[in-house]
Amino acid sequence: MLKMKDHRDEYLGIFNQSEEERKRSEKIKFDKQEQDNFNTKQLLSNFEKKLESELDSRIKNETDLRKYLETKFLNLQDQMKSDEKLSLEREKRMMT
Repeated sequence: MLKMKDHRDEYLGIFNQSEEERKRSEKIKFDKQEQDNFNTKQLLSNFEKKLESELDSRIKNETDLRKYLETKFLNLQDQMKSDEKLSLEREKRMMT
């Protein structure tokens, strides 16, 4: 009877020890998962910031290019008007 009690106490000790080990293992796994989630959130946040920065940069470049082309077009248009005016004046002078 004493042997059986010793075996039972030994198995209960092993069971309790393994239960504590399992809880500790689950806590470690949970902490690791929380850290992974945090890292993923940080990665996504950094990616969104870079994406916004790139988008702002492209919009600014597009705006600058549009302004440049509009200015060039207006200058060309003014030049054509000026050339046409000079041409008409020459023709008038030649006629007179």
